[in-house]
Amino acid sequence: MAAHPAFSGDAPSPAPATPAQTSAGANAPPPPAGLTVHVDPKTGEFVATPPPGSPPLSLTPQEQNAFSTSHEGLTEVPTAKPGGGYKLDLKGRFQSPTGVTTGGGK
Repeated sequence: MAAHPAFSGDAPSPAPATPAQTSAGANAPPPPAGLTVHVDPKTGEFVATPPPGSPPLSLTPQEQNAFSTSHEGLTEVPTAKPGGGYKLDLKGRFQSPTGVTTGGGK
């Protein structure tokens, strides 16, 4: 099973700096957002690296946009409905990715 990684601009806000980050300097980049999980197909256990022979994760630009949670370029538009309100075209973003690979089980 693999979760798609998050992309630049996806994190809602940076976490407070740890002492290690502070000592590295104010210009040190934050750790990457997102999570990738690898599962050993023989044991079903979570492992730190992809099992040998597993294909690399690659996303099309459309998939990258779909999984983005960036608010850049989004605009509110007033509705013409009674009572008012606003519409927000999410431009295909903010989808919840889930990926599963089957086969090779126990």
